[in-house]
Amino acid sequence: MAKDNIQQKGDLSCCDTEALEWIGAVQHFACLIALDAGWKVRQVSSNTRDIIGVPPEQLLDRPLDQHVDGATMQLLRESIEGLDPSIQIARLFGLHPFGGGRAFDMALHRQTDRILIEIEPALEAPNKSMADLIQPHVEQVRGDRTLTEIAEAAADAVRKMTGFDRVLVYRFAEDASGEVIAESRDGALPSFLGHRFPAQDIPAQARALYARNLLRIIPDVDARIAPLRPEGAPPIDLSAAVSRAVSPVHLEYLSNMQVKASMSISILDGDKLWGLIACHHRTPHHVDFRRRSAAELFAQYVGAAISLHKERQNREQLSRAQEQYERLVALIEEAHDYQTALEPLAGAIDSVIKIDGVALFDGTTYQLFGVTPTAGECTTLALELKARGEPLIAQSAALAKDFPGLVDPGRAVGGVLALAMRGDPPGYNMLFRSEVSVTELWAGAPEEKAEAEGRISPRKSFATWRHTVRGRSHTWTPEDLRAAEVLRVALVEFARAQAETALRRSEERYRTLALFDPLTGLPNRTLVRDRFASAAAQTDRSGDRMGVILADVDRFKQINDALGHPAGDALLQELARRVQGVLRRDDTFARLSGDEFVAILPHAGDVARLKAVTRRLKRAVQQPFVLDGTEIRPSMSMGVAVYPADGRAFNELLNRADIALYRAKRAERGSFAFFEPEMEAEAQALRRSEEELRLALQRGELELVYQPQLDLGGGGVTTVEALVRWRHPERGVLLPGAFVPMAEATGLIHDLGAWVMTQACRQLARWRDAGLPLRVGLNISTIEARRDGILQTLDRAFAADGITGEMVELEITESLLIDHRHDATRSLLEGLRDRGITLAIDDFGTGYSALSYLKDLPCGKLKIDRSFIATMDRPDGRVLVEAIVGLGRKLGKAVVAEGVETARQLEALRQSGCTAAQGYLIARPMPPSDVPRCIARLQAGQDLRAARR
Repeated sequence: MAKDNIQQKGDLSCCDTEALEWIGAVQHFACLIALDAGWKVRQVSSNTRDIIGVPPEQLLDRPLDQHVDGATMQLLRESIEGLDPSIQIARLFGLHPFGGGRAFDMALHRQTDRILIEIEPALEAPNKSMADLIQPHVEQVRGDRTLTEIAEAAADAVRKMTGFDRVLVYRFAEDASGEVIAESRDGALPSFLGHRFPAQDIPAQARALYARNLLRIIPDVDARIAPLRPEGAPPIDLSAAVSRAVSPVHLEYLSNMQVKASMSISILDGDKLWGLIACHHRTPHHVDFRRRSAAELFAQYVGAAISLHKERQNREQLSRAQEQYERLVALIEEAHDYQTALEPLAGAIDSVIKIDGVALFDGTTYQLFGVTPTAGECTTLALELKARGEPLIAQSAALAKDFPGLVDPGRAVGGVLALAMRGDPPGYNMLFRSEVSVTELWAGAPEEKAEAEGRISPRKSFATWRHTVRGRSHTWTPEDLRAAEVLRVALVEFARAQAETALRRSEERYRTLALFDPLTGLPNRTLVRDRFASAAAQTDRSGDRMGVILADVDRFKQINDALGHPAGDALLQELARRVQGVLRRDDTFARLSGDEFVAILPHAGDVARLKAVTRRLKRAVQQPFVLDGTEIRPSMSMGVAVYPADGRAFNELLNRADIALYRAKRAERGSFAFFEPEMEAEAQALRRSEEELRLALQRGELELVYQPQLDLGGGGVTTVEALVRWRHPERGVLLPGAFVPMAEATGLIHDLGAWVMTQACRQLARWRDAGLPLRVGLNISTIEARRDGILQTLDRAFAADGITGEMVELEITESLLIDHRHDATRSLLEGLRDRGITLAIDDFGTGYSALSYLKDLPCGKLKIDRSFIATMDRPDGRVLVEAIVGLGRKLGKAVVAEGVETARQLEALRQSGCTAAQGYLIARPMPPSDVPRCIARLQAGQDLRAARR
C-alpha cells in the first residue's frame, strides 16, 4: 500500500523545492547498503531482510565481509577500484554472495566518502545476454534514417525488450515543454502520440537529475518505500541510484494517468538531455536488472543516432548554403547592376532557408520581395535592433510581441531573421515568415497550480486539449541560424560588389580560391574533378587507359610535430614541385587535403608504362631534402587505379586507389600498389573489424590476463607477462593474434597499447599494496614503439598509480633493435633506459639480431621463441637452445624460455642454465585475482602440474 494521506500531504508540501537526489529511501524491489571507505556498513534500507534475508541491525556498523563470501568481496573491491572516474558505477549480474543458492544483481556506486550497493534478486538463468537483447534492434536506428524512423524504431524496440504496455519517445523543446513524437502500445493504455506536455510536468530539478541518472523505474506506484537506517544519519546522494524512492508528486501524477508502473530512460545528445523513452504499464510491472541495463545501453545508441541525424541535416543545409554562396558570386558576375540581381538573390535565399519574404538593404533603403513590412517599417526595425545591441544575426518568431508597435499587424508578418550589414545608417538584410495559425494537441488542459505554502499538485486530467497558437511564425531552427551565418557573409560580399573594380577583384579572388590550393598552387578537388571529366571523355574516344594515382606523404604528422607546421608546409611545396617536374604537361597533379594528393594521367598506355611513371615519381620524391637545418628523406605511398577497368566515376576510382594505397602502406612505406578486385572485400572486412575493436575499447570488452615466469634457480616468481584478451560478444574470447595485426594496420594499436599500459600499472599497484611486489612484462609492437608520445603514455600510467620504471619490463621485437639508429627509435630506447625500464627481446632467434646490437643496447633479457623449445627433444634443437642460453650468459642477459609444456623440457632448461621459464606446464594465463595463489603454490615447490590454471 502507499503512504497514508497525512504523510503524503506533508511530502507534497515540500517536493516542489527539495533536491530529488536526497530522498532518504528506496523502493521495494531493491535494498541499499552504504559503506564507508573501509567497507564497513554505515547505512542500510529497512527492507534488507526481505531482499537478502539479513535484518538491518545485523548489518549496521559491521564489516560487509561478515555477511558476504570471500570471492564476492574480492569481486566487489576490484570492481570499485577498477571504476573509471568518469563512470562511477559498476554492474554485476547473477552473484551468489549470501549463500542459500539465491542469485542477485548489484549496482556499485563510488562516491567521495561512500560506496553504495543496490541489490535486487536476479533471474536464475537469463536466456539472453545484453548483446542478444540489443543487437536485433541496433540496425533499426542506424544509417540514413529520419528522426521519425529512429524514434518509432526505439519505441518498438524498448517495448519488446521490457514488456511495458505503452512506450513513448518524448522530445524536449527549447522552452522545456515536450512532445511525444513516437509511440508503441498494445491498446491497454490510451495514445499520447503528437501530444505536448508543459514544462512544469518535468521541472528543472528533475531534468537536471535525468541528465545524470539515465534510467528510472517504478515497478509499483502503490508499493511502500523502505527508508534508510539509522534515522537521523547524514543524507546520501542517491542521484545515480535506480532504486531511489520517487517524489510523491510523481507517484500521484502517474496514478492520475492510470499508470501503475513506469520506467523512463534519458536520451542524450552529446551531454545534453534531448528527450526520454517513457514506459508505462496499467498494472505493477518489474523489469529485471539485465533488461534494464540493455534498454539503457540501447538508449545510448538512439542518442548517437539522433546526433548523427542532426549532423547530417546540418551538413546538408550548410551544403545548400555553400551552393547558394557560389550562386551569389555568379549573380555578381552576370548582373549589369545591383538592382538587376536583387530578385534572383531573393530566390537564392529562399532555397536555403524557407521564408515568405525578404527585405534587402542596398545601402540607403530596402528592396522588398514577398510578404514583408514596408520599407519604412524595416528601417525602424533596423534602428531598434541597433539600439538594443542585437548580435550580427537576430531572430524572433513573435515579431508583434518582441517588437510591439513597429510593424502593422495587418501585414501578417509573424517572424524575422535579421542579418547585419556594414554601413551607416545601420542596415540589415531581413528574412520574414508569415504569421501562422497552429493547432497543438496537449495532454490535458492547463490547470491552476496550488501555490499555498509552496506546494504544487500534479495534474488530474490528461484528456486531449486542442490549443490554437496565433501571432507567431514557424520557429527559426538552429539549422536555419547556421545557414544564415553563411548567407550573411555572402550578402556582405554581395553588397560590396557594387563597384566595378571591387567586382573584378572579388571575381578573381573567388576563381583562385575555388579552383587552386593556396599553399602549393596545385589544382584543388573541384578543378581536378573537372579535368578528370575532360580526360575521361578523351580516353573514351581514343580507347586508351587513364591512370589515377592517390598518394600521401609518409610520416607527415611526425615531421609536422617534430619540426613545426611551417616546415611541413615547405615539404608539401617541395614535393609538389618535384612531382610536377616528372609528369607530362597533359597530366594533372592536385592536392586534395592535408598531405593527400592525386595525379590524373591521361594516355597512360599499358600497366607497365604506369608502373614506370610511378617508379619515377618515387625516385623524385625520395631525394634528400633539408628542412629547418635537418636532412630528411621523404617518401610517398601510392595507390593506382586504372580507368575504365577499375571504374568510370571519379569518386569510385579515388576510393579504389585509396584501397590500393592502404595495401601499399601495409607492405612497405614509400611503395605503390595497383588496385585488384579482391582488395575491396579485404578493406570492408578491415573496416568492420576496426569499428568492432573501437567499440570494444569503449564497452570494456577487453581484459588482461597474466602468466608467471618461474625462476629456475630459486623457484620464485618476480615477473608476470600481461596478455590481452578480447571477450567478443559473438566470437568468444579472442587471442591477440586475432586482432592485434588489424589494430596495427588501422592505427588503433596506439589506443589499445595505452589501455594495456594503464590497466597493467593499475593492477601492479594493487599487488604492491597487497604486499606482492612483482614486475609486469608488456608487449609493444614496432608500430607502437615508433609513434610519438609512447613515453608520455607510460609516464601518465606510472603517475596515476605510483609505479616506477623498475616494476615494468617492455618486450620488443628484434626488428626494432635493428632500427635503433633511427632517431625516433634511439630516443625511445634512451627514454626507457632513463626511466629504469627493463627491455626484453621477444621471440629471440626468429628475427635479425646481430651480436653488436645485443652488446650495445640496453636490453636485459632474451626470450627464446617457443618454436625452439618445442624441438628440444631433438639433439639439434637442444643444442640450439643451449647456444642461445650460453650467448645470453656471456652477454650478461637473463634468458627466459617461452612455451614450456613438458617436464622434460623444463629439466633440460635447468641443466642448460636457463634463467627462467614460462609456459602451460608452469601456469596458464590467468585473471589477476588468481595470480597470488598461483605464485604461492609455485614458491612452495608444489607439483607444477597442479599449478596449471
